[in-house]
Parts: sequence; structure tokens; C-alpha cells
Amino acid sequence: MNILHRQLKVFLLVARLHNFSRAAEQLFIAKSGLSTMVRELEEQFGFRLFDRTTRHVRLTEFGTQFLPIAEQNVQSIEGIVSRIGEIARQARVQPTYM
Repeated sequence: MNILHRQLKVFLLVARLHNFSRAAEQLFIAKSGLSTMVRELEEQFGFRLFDRTTRHVRLTEFGTQFLPIAEQNVQSIEGIVSRIGEIARQARVQPTYM
């Protein structure tokens, strides 16, 4: 299984907005690209995350259960990236002694 951070962020945004088009607009990507990312994520899991109609998007039971897991993972990854960035900034500022 190869779940991408971007797929998790797409999932979370669609879950929050209940709308694929608005989520795509906010991410500056085509709706078809966003739909593909969600579909690939669903294929990896083997179940649907969203029930979709032309008018509504809502989480399935599996999507509802996955939501807090996705949120936690995105927060963890972004926290790690932030900490690494801070370490790198500090290393550039501090003089090295030999």
C-alpha cells in the first residue's frame, strides 16, 4: 500500500467541504485529478470513502472511521516537516567550529 500525503489532504478537504469541485478549486487542481486521487485511495483500501451523487458528497461509514486517522497522520507528517525545517534553519544560523 502506498498512501500519499497529498491523497490524505485531498480526502480531508473533500470531507470538510462535502464537494469535489470546491476542494479542487482550493487546491488549484482539476476536479478530474482530485477525483482520481480519491479513487486511487479508495482502491488501495478496497472500500469507498465517499457516497457521491451529482448534488451531494458525504462520508461512508468507512470514511467516517478513517477521518480521524487521516487527520492524525497529516498533523504528524506536517509536524515532523516543521521540526526538520526548524533544525535546518538553526544549523544555517549557527557557526560551525573545526
